Amino acid sequence: MNILQRWLDRGILPSNPIQREQTPMLQMLLLGMIGVACMSLFLALLVAGLSVGFFVVSGWLVGFILALRLLRRGFFSASLGWVTLSLLAGLFILMMPSGMNSVGMQFMLLTLPIILAGLLLSLIHI
Repeated sequence: MNILQRWLDRGILPSNPIQREQTPMLQMLLLGMIGVACMSLFLALLVAGLSVGFFVVSGWLVGFILALRLLRRGFFSASLGWVTLSLLAGLFILMMPSGMNSVGMQFMLLTLPIILAGLLLSLIHI
């Protein structure tokens, strides 16, 4: 656990003090989303094979890894924008075949990236 903690503390921090406070939270969120995406990728491959869901989850995984890399380099806003863009693009691809008719939970999931970006980016410009 000490190795992970040292790695988390050793990133390039943004110069903005509010972004500096938000960086550890976004970093932990990204690590959690990468872990969930890895498990989902395995389950999607196991259950449905090479389906649309598999490709969406693999796109999310690549997007989350890229966002974590941007965040570790000190680009907080770019990282948050990339997470939001990845989530929205994947949800739109999942919604394309059926539209809003049989979306159910996906409609609520569509609001999460927008809320995340709004909460974190609104604090930066105050």
